[in-house]
Amino acid sequence: MSNGKLMQVASISEEGGPWLCHVWYRAQFSPDRLYFISRLDREHSINIRRDERVAGGIISIPLIGLGQTVTGVTFQGFASELDASADNELRLFLTRWPRARASITTERIEADRTSSRLYEIRVNKWILFDEHDFPDEPRQLISGI
Repeated sequence: MSNGKLMQVASISEEGGPWLCHVWYRAQFSPDRLYFISRLDREHSINIRRDERVAGGIISIPLIGLGQTVTGVTFQGFASELDASADNELRLFLTRWPRARASITTERIEADRTSSRLYEIRVNKWILFDEHDFPDEPRQLISGI
């Protein structure tokens, strides 16, 4: 799902219900990790600090309209807020999304001069939904818990 742009992330709210957000992301595989940046005061950031369990989804095709074949994934995993020691992961995120440098850099994290942080999702379950390559059975378990 490296070619997708936006990822939906569901976290668990203080009341125990789901909270959904949309974030720009970067994917890494073996081990399977998803990275995104967010402000410390966002609902999902607060939720992740309290409960690391998350789920989400990524659509990997340009959306045109109803009726087109879909390819995407859903996932489950555990998220955490990273500190300045995740310099390499942040550098790779900023390579994909260079405009994010306006809000976050390793130096700004170290000096506590940014309200944004890098988050990592450790994926433990993927489900592929691919109507193009698997038209008869588009839901495919990629990896299990």
